[in-house]
Amino acid sequence: MTRKVNAVIKAAAQDLQRMGVIYVDGLQDAYNGHRFCEPGATKEQTEYIVRFWSQYSHFDTPSEGRAEDDVEATIRPPFPVLRSFHPKGTAYAEHATALFAAIADNRAAIATGGEGQQIAIALYIHPLGDPGSWERIFAYDTKKVSVLVADVLNGPDYVVDTVWKSMIDQAASQGKKILGYVRTGYLGVSQQQFTTRLGSHDLADWASQIEQDVDKWSSYMAPVSAVSFLMKAGRNAVPTIFTQIFLNPGSPIAQCFEDTMDTLLTFESSYETCMNSFVPNDWMPKDQRKIWHTIYKVPQNQTASVAAFASSRNAGLLEITNDNQPNPYDNPPDEAYKQAVIGAVPGGTPFINGPVKVITFYVAGLPSDVVVSSTDYSSAILI
Repeated sequence: MTRKVNAVIKAAAQDLQRMGVIYVDGLQDAYNGHRFCEPGATKEQTEYIVRFWSQYSHFDTPSEGRAEDDVEATIRPPFPVLRSFHPKGTAYAEHATALFAAIADNRAAIATGGEGQQIAIALYIHPLGDPGSWERIFAYDTKKVSVLVADVLNGPDYVVDTVWKSMIDQAASQGKKILGYVRTGYLGVSQQQFTTRLGSHDLADWASQIEQDVDKWSSYMAPVSAVSFLMKAGRNAVPTIFTQIFLNPGSPIAQCFEDTMDTLLTFESSYETCMNSFVPNDWMPKDQRKIWHTIYKVPQNQTASVAAFASSRNAGLLEITNDNQPNPYDNPPDEAYKQAVIGAVPGGTPFINGPVKVITFYVAGLPSDVVVSSTDYSSAILI
């Protein structure tokens, strides 16, 4: 039964390992040869080999030869009592050794990076408009500031912007992961009835525009390792596949979306909303880096508390700024503020892999008797 209970506890700990929960192995085996009914043990269980006290063990008997394992005479009750069932001091020494070793081992693992909370910045200003902010971002520790979102003009624009391209190259060369922003417009079906750049509400036209933007980002440069805020769809203009996709619903989302995207931005609102009326997801992510929170209008003296709160809500990626609506991403905080934010996160590496090379592909042939019946700017109907 003990082993079955331990197995259940171990499974639960492994499920919560991304939150820092560690299961310590070896404690059960430390009692091998030291339990009740060991050869040579008496009913009083006072022998050195036995690591449990029993109800028959008296308070004034030696334990296992170590004075620190015995109850001091000054705290013994002045009336006859029975010992409770619990491990002896020597057994607890085994516990201490295993627990402190686990703490030390996992502290070292965390310190070397990996899954620690880190900063993802959506800096929606042209590099020529504020080159100083871009230079500071390049200088920040990549383990702390690991992800940058590039947005030329609600996406990559029609042609490659050479200034943006240069900045993306520079950021990527320093190990930062670059996300290309792609506007989906909720595919034209939301209450706001967003339209494509050419004024269409049609789902097919939105899909076509999204595909074109994905292709354009791929033409910027190979180091653009992901496309943000985009469902996985579309062809690519170069022989690489975007392997990481971020989606921005900006609010809690059902768990069924967890594996449709690599990272979900599930909170995008003000400090007041974050601290007073935050609505969490009702599920636990497989990896905290699958969740991103953006909080604006945050006082500088509250950056650490906001980061801790976001971490408690399983947000492995975080943006904190003192900017405000209507665009909280066009006015970067000063250096003192940014250093406060950087100091509030442990850092790590983002949940992003490099592009995967296309191994095989083919182009479907065109039937000889096909006829184009109608066209618009983004599609054609063939019969």
